[in-house]
Amino acid sequence: SNHDRKYEPWLHTSIYLIPLVFGCIALKKNFIGPGTSFCFLSPYPTGSNHDEDISYIHGNSGIRNFSLIVLVYFYVIVIFAVALTTSVFFSVRRKEKENEGLDGLQKYRENARKSKSRKMALQTGLYFGTFICTHSIPILAQSGIMIHGRFNFQIYVLAPIMISIQGVVNMFIYQRLLVRKQPTGDPCTRPKMDSLEKRVSLASVSFKSEKEVEKQRPRSSCPGNMLSLKDQSEFSIFDGTRASEVWRSFLHESSQCEDEKPEEGTEAIKEMDKTNEECIRDVQLMTIVN
Repeated sequence: SNHDRKYEPWLHTSIYLIPLVFGCIALKKNFIGPGTSFCFLSPYPTGSNHDEDISYIHGNSGIRNFSLIVLVYFYVIVIFAVALTTSVFFSVRRKEKENEGLDGLQKYRENARKSKSRKMALQTGLYFGTFICTHSIPILAQSGIMIHGRFNFQIYVLAPIMISIQGVVNMFIYQRLLVRKQPTGDPCTRPKMDSLEKRVSLASVSFKSEKEVEKQRPRSSCPGNMLSLKDQSEFSIFDGTRASEVWRSFLHESSQCEDEKPEEGTEAIKEMDKTNEECIRDVQLMTIVN
C-alpha cells in the first residue's frame, strides 16, 4: 500500500546506516580487534573483558556493554523478520477464506490471483529461511564469546561463509520463482509462422499440388488450341494489352472490320441523298408544268 511505501526506503536505509554507526563508534573507542570475524566487537586477547588479570590490547571494559547493544540490534532484526513473515502467511490465508464466498467473474479473478499470492508467500518464507541460516550462526558465535568468553573455532570459520552465500541463495530463489524464460530470438523481428498446411491441419483440410489438380480437371471436347494458364494470365480483355500471339491476329482483324464498316455506310448515305434530291426536283418540275 501507499502507507507502507512511505516507510520502506527508511527501512532499507537503516540496514546500512546502523552498522556504519556501530563501526565508527568501535573505531573511536578502540574496540576493533583481529580476534574474530566481527572485528569491531572483539577484545584482544580473547576473554580479556571477563578476566581483570588479563591486560587487553584492543577493547576496554566498555566493550561488553557495546557488544550487548549490537546483539540486541541483531535480535530485534530477527524478531522483525519473523513478524513480517508470519503476517504475510496469515494475510494470504485470510484473503483465501474471504474469497470462498465469491461467485462468477470475481471468483475467477481471485483464483487467478491465488497462485500469485501463494508464490509470494513461498518466496517470503524462503527468504526468511535464508536470513536465519546466514545470520543465526554469526549471532550465536558472537554471543558465546562476548557473554561467556568462549571461543569456538569451527563456528567462527562457518560464520563468514554463511554470510557470504546469502546473496547467492537469494539469487537462486529469485530465479526459481519469478524469472520466466524469455525467447532467444531477436525481439524486433517478426515471429516465424508455420506453413498454411500446418496451421490448417487441425481443421482436416487437405491441400493438393498443381499437378494433381490438372489431372483431376475434366478435359474439354472443343477442338482447337486451348489457351494455357500462362496465356490467359497475359491477356487482358478490357484494354487488349499484353495480348498473346493467339489473340493478336483476332484483335487485328476485328479492328480492320470495324474500320471498313463506317466507310461503306457513308457512301450509301450519299447515294440516298442524291436520289432524294432528284425526286424533289422532278416533283418541282411537275408542279411548274401543271
